Amino acid sequence: MKRLLIVLSFLVSSTFAFSQGGGNMLDFDGLDDYINCGVIDLSGDQLTMSAWFRVDNFQPNFPYISTIAGIEGGGTALLRVGDAGIPMDEMQFVLQIGGSQTRLDGGQSLLTGLWYNVTATYDGAMMRLYINGKEDVNKAQTGSIQAVDSFFISLSYGGRYIDGMMDEIAVFDTALKATTIQDWMHKNIDNNHPDFPHLVGFWKFDEVSGATASDASSNGYDGTLENADTSTIWINSTVPFASAMIQDMTNVRAVWEAQTSNSSTVFSINAAAITGDDAIVFGHDNGALTYDTVDVPNGIDRRLKRYWSVEPTSAISADLFFDLISLDVSEIASFSLLVDTDTTFIDAGVTNGTLISNQMIILGHNFKNAYYTLGAVNGTPPSSINDMTNSKVELFSNYPNPFSGTTYINYNVFQGTNVSVKIYNIYGQEVETLVEKFHTSGHYKLEWSGTNDHGLYLKSGIYYLRMFTDNTVLSRQMIMIR
Repeated sequence: MKRLLIVLSFLVSSTFAFSQGGGNMLDFDGLDDYINCGVIDLSGDQLTMSAWFRVDNFQPNFPYISTIAGIEGGGTALLRVGDAGIPMDEMQFVLQIGGSQTRLDGGQSLLTGLWYNVTATYDGAMMRLYINGKEDVNKAQTGSIQAVDSFFISLSYGGRYIDGMMDEIAVFDTALKATTIQDWMHKNIDNNHPDFPHLVGFWKFDEVSGATASDASSNGYDGTLENADTSTIWINSTVPFASAMIQDMTNVRAVWEAQTSNSSTVFSINAAAITGDDAIVFGHDNGALTYDTVDVPNGIDRRLKRYWSVEPTSAISADLFFDLISLDVSEIASFSLLVDTDTTFIDAGVTNGTLISNQMIILGHNFKNAYYTLGAVNGTPPSSINDMTNSKVELFSNYPNPFSGTTYINYNVFQGTNVSVKIYNIYGQEVETLVEKFHTSGHYKLEWSGTNDHGLYLKSGIYYLRMFTDNTVLSRQMIMIR
């Protein structure tokens, strides 16, 4: 049986101060603009539809549907916002299976004027919906998809159009993994994509005029713009998207107004004040998390071999963090941030960091287009680092991380001791105590749903999980996305 995955990449935002890597995009009027990509067979037992989009106005009239893309007619495989049974600002993934439509409704309200990446997958057993790379909702479902008809962008049954912007729509014939969704949502699909051989259609919207939206795959599903003013519908893309500088990097992530915190392995950015079209895209070279003693600036003894390429859209001030828990911290007295326009780091700018619970932190850093890494000065480690190497308990990273609902915390106690597990915000303020009692040796598991001690939900951002015992303090960084 055919295995099919659709990835529709759409973004929702305002115009960046200077271009990211997204090229151009289309601005749909919500009245009658749409694209006809011709008949595509999406039948099979697997499917993925992913989209970057920005809604300017949700549809106010019954049935309150803003169509992103898909098929509705000869079967159904459709990604849209709103429906008669849900609010006009919630996502919905619709498939025809076994002769009837089955719907997966989103679990969160979207806002106008913000870019979102939405990905819907079906693997023959589960339907899943991801928002900005993180799973939002899922439900069990089996059976084969029936969907063979014209594939429309911004149109479904009854003239249900979208008022907003879209970019980077792709279709695959296999189901993307969650890690692939996260690693490629900010990058152009090329032959390095793990599922590139399965690419069915790819509409990049990089044309500057005309009535054709070219299919960049080899299958020729070029789309025709209908009812559109082709002199105004093509505009510069404002998606948080990697340029050529970052395209070949690993673990590419971004922060923008809809997602203000993100992490690329041990390097994290929290841009709580980011608004409008501003964004920071970043990813690493997959270098080892060990040290190099050559190519370091004066006053620095060694630096991480791994570096990050960072691309802000403008002069953005945000907080940055390096998680030290997975690094060799023995014989290191202090850490610094190194920033350079090339990867030698000999002439790097050096900013001293603050050590707080196994994190190197710099608040209010002014980001620029450059390469970033961690520098170190040799010497006697401070007490906060010594605590990391003498622990008689083991604290694992929470999972999932980042998270939007509940996250789980596992830890081991090797001998009886008093244990306190607390949550702190980035300012060092305690927000909740998860446990505080004597533990015998064994494995333990906690969960946290992003609330404080009063049961109130906290806002999105970076938080710190800290474990205190009789002789140890351990810490992990958590990213919560509402």
